[in-house]
Amino acid sequence: MENCKKIVKLILPAVRLAVTRKAAAKGISQVKIAKYLGIAQAEVSKYINGNVSNHIKELANKVASSEKQIDEIVDTIEKTGDEEAVSKKIDALCAELGSNI
Repeated sequence: MENCKKIVKLILPAVRLAVTRKAAAKGISQVKIAKYLGIAQAEVSKYINGNVSNHIKELANKVASSEKQIDEIVDTIEKTGDEEAVSKKIDALCAELGSNI
């Protein structure tokens, strides 16, 4: 149960931040990013503007080292529009990171 809490409170936001940064850099709209990450557009705006805790930012930098997985998530958002595939890739990355952090 503790690992689940850690994933939800820390790792998932860090993954969302890393994905948002990469997707926004590729010119994907905030609305589209929000749709695929399952969050409000306002939350995406916070991620883009850096309005998140320093701890989440630090974790996002560690998550960014999983560049291949982040790229796969962003490519799926950009090219296929498959929401279920995006969700599964994010779940897998969170689970992997949860066991390492």
